[in-house]
Amino acid sequence: MYNALAAASVGLLYGFPPYLIAEGLQKFTGIRRRFEEIGRLNGARVIADYAHHPREIAAALQAAHEICRGKVSVVFQPHTYSRTKSLFGDFVNVLSGAEELVIYKTYAAREYFDEEGCALTLAQHLPNALYMESVRELALYLRASLTGGGLALILGAGDIYYAARRALDLLHGAKSR
Repeated sequence: MYNALAAASVGLLYGFPPYLIAEGLQKFTGIRRRFEEIGRLNGARVIADYAHHPREIAAALQAAHEICRGKVSVVFQPHTYSRTKSLFGDFVNVLSGAEELVIYKTYAAREYFDEEGCALTLAQHLPNALYMESVRELALYLRASLTGGGLALILGAGDIYYAARRALDLLHGAKSR
């Protein structure tokens, strides 16, 4: 909302007619990986967000709860061992309130394994968290946990976006057979 207001203000400042600004805002579909709906399953929405810092995660969780009529299931992929290790307490704090939580294997980027900052260690410190490391596991989880009115929030800056899309493709392919 604030971004739309800022864009409209800049348009007005530069002399664009209000009808063109309104038209542009109506046509804007958002950007990839920022609260992007990537699919539906069992009547539930699957939304991906690039959030990989505790403050971003908190904002995404708040937005999900504001638009969801049912249960919010969260799948989070930590981005790098060092970030997870240095912000470990903040991750535990922000993710502890999730109704259903999956911690997906760490996206290591350029780093070597560090047990203190790995996804499994994070999952072990979160109540009711499940740890997963394959697209197949993720697909099975989504199929079992999503119901009408609910929402799956896929969070992380690594390859979780692509893993979630592959999981949905697997499930939709299985339905059509």
